[in-house]
Amino acid sequence: MFAPPVFAADIVYDGTNTGMLRPNPEVSNNTANSLFPGSNGFSNNTVLVSGGTLTNVYGGVSNNYNPNLNDVGTGAEDVSNNQVTISGSANISSTIYGGRTKTGNASDNNVSIEGGTGTPSVYGGYSESGLAMRNTVSVSGTTGTVTGGNGSGGSTYNGVTVNAGSATGNIYGGFSFNLGNSTNNTVLFMGNSASTIYGGASERGAVNENSVTITNGSVSKVYGAYVSSSLGTENVTANTVMITGGTIGEVAGAYIPSGTGSAIRNEVTVAGGTITGDLYGGRVSRGDASQNKITISGNDTRVSTYVVAGHAASGSAYDNEVTANGGTINTIRGGYATGGAQNNSVIINGGKITTIQGGIVPSGSNNSTNNEVTVHGGEVRDITGGTAVNGNSTGNIVTLDGGKITSTVYGGSSSTGTISDNTVIVKNTPDLTTATLYGGYTQNGTIVNNTFQIWSTGLTANNIGNFDNYQFILPSSVQSGDTVLNLTNSSGTNASYAKVGVAVASGGAPTLQPGDRVTLLHNTSGVDSSGVTQTSLTGMQGVTLEYDFELESGADYLDAVLKKIGLAPGTGIFNSGRLATLGFLNQGTDFALDQDMECARRPDGTLDKICVYGAVSGHDLHYDIGGNNARAKTTGSHWLVGIKGKLNQAKENDIFGSAFVEAGWGNIDEHSYWAKGHGDTHYYGLGLTARFRQNEGTFKGIYSEANIKAGRTSTNFTSNLRDASGTYAGYDKGATYYGAGIGVGYLWALNQNYNLDISARYQWMHLKGFNAAIVGDPYHFDDLDSHRTRIGGRLNYTSDPQFTPYIGLAWEHEFNGKAHGTAYGYDLEEASLKGDTGVGEIGVRFSPSAKSPWTIDASIFGYVGQREGVAGNLVVNYSF
Repeated sequence: MFAPPVFAADIVYDGTNTGMLRPNPEVSNNTANSLFPGSNGFSNNTVLVSGGTLTNVYGGVSNNYNPNLNDVGTGAEDVSNNQVTISGSANISSTIYGGRTKTGNASDNNVSIEGGTGTPSVYGGYSESGLAMRNTVSVSGTTGTVTGGNGSGGSTYNGVTVNAGSATGNIYGGFSFNLGNSTNNTVLFMGNSASTIYGGASERGAVNENSVTITNGSVSKVYGAYVSSSLGTENVTANTVMITGGTIGEVAGAYIPSGTGSAIRNEVTVAGGTITGDLYGGRVSRGDASQNKITISGNDTRVSTYVVAGHAASGSAYDNEVTANGGTINTIRGGYATGGAQNNSVIINGGKITTIQGGIVPSGSNNSTNNEVTVHGGEVRDITGGTAVNGNSTGNIVTLDGGKITSTVYGGSSSTGTISDNTVIVKNTPDLTTATLYGGYTQNGTIVNNTFQIWSTGLTANNIGNFDNYQFILPSSVQSGDTVLNLTNSSGTNASYAKVGVAVASGGAPTLQPGDRVTLLHNTSGVDSSGVTQTSLTGMQGVTLEYDFELESGADYLDAVLKKIGLAPGTGIFNSGRLATLGFLNQGTDFALDQDMECARRPDGTLDKICVYGAVSGHDLHYDIGGNNARAKTTGSHWLVGIKGKLNQAKENDIFGSAFVEAGWGNIDEHSYWAKGHGDTHYYGLGLTARFRQNEGTFKGIYSEANIKAGRTSTNFTSNLRDASGTYAGYDKGATYYGAGIGVGYLWALNQNYNLDISARYQWMHLKGFNAAIVGDPYHFDDLDSHRTRIGGRLNYTSDPQFTPYIGLAWEHEFNGKAHGTAYGYDLEEASLKGDTGVGEIGVRFSPSAKSPWTIDASIFGYVGQREGVAGNLVVNYSF
């Protein structure tokens, strides 16, 4: 047996002192061909090799495979923080380890290849059954296979950087045998060549959040994540690949060739270089591919075959996305799966692409549904929203609002299934001169209920066909005599028995007048519009103006002629919706004015001059605001914090004052015969109140009061009205409010136990108007004013000064509360809060003890008439 020599923690070997070599610790022999620290030095070693011929090099090692060695531990020790550097003419024929252990963990080891003449395998850290963590390999020379960290128990946060040179084998950021997970490992490749690069890989474990970056060189294959065993069941998630240069064969953000896991949220970004094979965001054999993304940019970028964001050989592909900003690409597919392709998307901002398929089901009877292709720029030959070879293709959308389309566009396609409810949308000014647009394509299936929607005028295309619905959304700048789409196919255009809708986009003043004509379709070789019917889409500009168009056709055209124009029913919902905000502010005002102006008299008869108070109120109220069954509802809470007290020293009369901060948060709902809406509102403000009360003489018990307040309110309101694009109409605006009021009353002492408080008051509230663009339609809302009077009485039981219940009744009349506004200069339907309301209240004021500075007032209100519902107040006073 070799006796352990005394080695320092630092080993420098240039090939001349071969006595430093030791038998391989991994096999049972006595051949001295390896270099490693002895004396059980597992960690914190530095090994520098610049010459000689060796089999293996270890920065630190723990195992018990070679009985001829007694200084390499039991295999259970951790190996960490070791550094190995290879340079010069060193020739290592087998393997280099930063650290290797049998059952312990390998962490924070590093190998640097700066030279050498062999092609050894390189491991930053290696554990047969433990963890490999934070190990790194840096390469500037030539190697075989390179692995940042390899651990059967898991590999995490390991990294490989190839600065120059080549790897004749594969490169792994991290690898795990068996069920070990491989996570957060990285590979940065800037070298010359490599075989296959894996950010993270495992036989059967989860492979998540690994990354590969390639800036140069030639690489056969690149995988951000890879699961090699058919027994694997874990998913591969959130792995990334970034390519900015070089020539690469196949690329995948994540790949499971035979296991049952799914690929989720993996991303590939290509900003340069050439991809000669297929490019996948996530690719799996027996699971699903979802939420994977591919982004391609750079004018010189090339992808020779297929780009597929989500590929599932037997599962489903859904919510995957490809974005192309540049480059030359053969075929792009958002999702590819035999189990169904749903909600995948392809977005083209630039580049030159031969074929695009939003989602494809290449075999079987599953469906391709709700996939989208959007072209903003670039040049594309053929586009299909969704393809299902034998299944159905439904709900797919192709949007063309820029770029150039040179051949055919299909909303959906299927050999034997049903192609239905697909939509082709044209916006802005795409070049469609040589393009033919179809709702669907089939060999032996059925094509039904597909839609063509166009938002532009002055466009030319070869032809259109296989659409049952035509929606012409005219731009707001459209002029009489404009042509929407001119078609040049010599065989003519068939639009027979289609449903045709005409609308006007929101924004800008109306440009069409009754009698004006717009040509929807024109083809000098003929337009067959026999059996065409008009649909309810007709007439809307945004959600506001309603146009009454009539279709007229000839041998080579289909025209829309405007008969009349006016406001659409339901647009008054935005006007009356503001009344709900005004009603909410009025309720806050009533809450503030219902507070007693004087500090509460204690049960012992004393009265403090100054006290602070806080109050909260909640309500649920309905308002009758006019015709067409218009009703408004508000629910919410109001809050007050203030200070109040007696301001004068006289005994014969009292002058009380109060200053308060108010706030409120609530929800509003509005509905009429034509429309409904909902939203939220809030306000913040300041207020002052004052009261004069006579205590002696002929006018004893008479009082007068005044108040003033101001603040800001904000309302976010959304209706159920939608424009032609499907956007719900609403506004989110703020406005200033202010108000004032006066009142008089008489406190009548009926007897020792009861008094009656009779009062009358007038209150004004003003809410500023504003301008709003509601889905692009210009609205103006006038200022709102509320003028209310209230006459009522409150009976107080005063026998027990520590417990004072009360009950009251009042009649309120709103004189105004009228909302007025305009849209496109047309008057909106008016609504108003005008009317009468009966108010009842019951409450109690109490104090915990005769000397307590605290008093509490709780009350409930009920409302009938123009305003209906309930409210509750809680007031807490503290006297100084």
